[in-house]
Amino acid sequence: MLEREFLGWDRPFLNHLVPWLIARRDSLPGSVVVVPTAQAGRRLREALAEAAGALLAPKVVTSGTLLQCHRTDVAPDWMERLAWVETLETVRDWSPYRALLPHAPEEGPDGVTGLAGEMLGLRRSLQENGLTLASAAPRLRHTVEAERWQAMASLEALVEKRLESWGFESRSRVLAGGILLPEGTIILAGATDLPPLLEHALAARNNDVTVLIAAPESEADRFSATGRPLGDWATRPIPWLGEVRVVADPRQQAAEAWQAVANEGMPSDQVALGAADSEVGDELTRTFTRNGWTAFHPSAATLAGGLARWLAIWSHWLADPSLSVMADLLTLPETGSLVGGRRAQKARRLAELRDRWMVLRTDDLARRLEAADFRSDYEWESAQEVLDAARTLEGWRTSLLHGDFPTTMAELLEKLARTDPETAAASSEWLGEASQLIRQRSRGAGFWIDLMISELP
Repeated sequence: MLEREFLGWDRPFLNHLVPWLIARRDSLPGSVVVVPTAQAGRRLREALAEAAGALLAPKVVTSGTLLQCHRTDVAPDWMERLAWVETLETVRDWSPYRALLPHAPEEGPDGVTGLAGEMLGLRRSLQENGLTLASAAPRLRHTVEAERWQAMASLEALVEKRLESWGFESRSRVLAGGILLPEGTIILAGATDLPPLLEHALAARNNDVTVLIAAPESEADRFSATGRPLGDWATRPIPWLGEVRVVADPRQQAAEAWQAVANEGMPSDQVALGAADSEVGDELTRTFTRNGWTAFHPSAATLAGGLARWLAIWSHWLADPSLSVMADLLTLPETGSLVGGRRAQKARRLAELRDRWMVLRTDDLARRLEAADFRSDYEWESAQEVLDAARTLEGWRTSLLHGDFPTTMAELLEKLARTDPETAAASSEWLGEASQLIRQRSRGAGFWIDLMISELP
């Protein structure tokens, strides 16, 4: 049976949680604290270090971490994506799958890559319930989608066989058999939105599970055993201590929220913002950050930065080595290590040459340089620098497209590591895991780079 403790809502939850944990410091080293987001985990670790110094802290994880499979024979997502692509490519007769796809996809990998991604995403969403496409299909047999789900289940069976031939099992199939919870005490710290599969596993555990709820005990009847608010949560009477302001749109709502917080004069670590949807959350984040308060929005879509962004543009360069793509590469600091420095000057000079001569590719630039009259040696030398940089980038492109991809990519990552060592290390680790499969398949470098980017944390 799960043990629930109500910490109240008179203060931010973190201010209740830290003293509660410190009071049990002797048992913390063997405990696992489950928090809602990675950001919440970071803040908890910082708060514990500040409050207790050299405390032997518990292991802090998110609910998603508990759904991870740590067996070595469980296929990572990139491998399952590859299995889906290869399975879909081998289908010659699409008539049995007409309920899923009325028309067969286009020939080649590009025609099935999108469908493979959708299948992988659907399987991920079912994992939270411990379901596969095959186990979900019977539950939908009386709906209008029954034939579609049956078609997907048939394709899933082919994918599972392919993974088995590689010596792996899918995460979906492993989770369908249940999850193995960690040893020791598990503490749910404000994690109210648990995947159903994890909820069932916790409920089946006889002891050593404590649920900390950010509400007074008088609200106990409104929470489930795992701390999830029940259906009547939204209809409960709330003593109101404030005012309601009617606004026109999320932007005005964010401005009013900023003004209300500013009028209170409270420190930033004493303020929490709640939003009904991601659009309002985005506006709140922008408004508060613009006014000097860096706000964290856990539901916001993240933009790839650093080496991940560079690799995405480099993939375009592999597909089409135009000077416009080179211009994009020169805007990123990672490119400096490939072109011998002076990246900003080369970017500016390339822009001037493209504007003057309307050149599209490296060969066009080389021909114009041979025929043009320059007003000074410096002008010629700077133009020649741009041409040399373009040829260097094309050399790397040729090696990746026509040489041994894992070896060349490893060399490239080594040169790029100085600007983003963490992403370079993660990319190199992926490359080491995937190199055997890469060498066994005739696929373009762009495909493998896109697959690698999808696996970056």
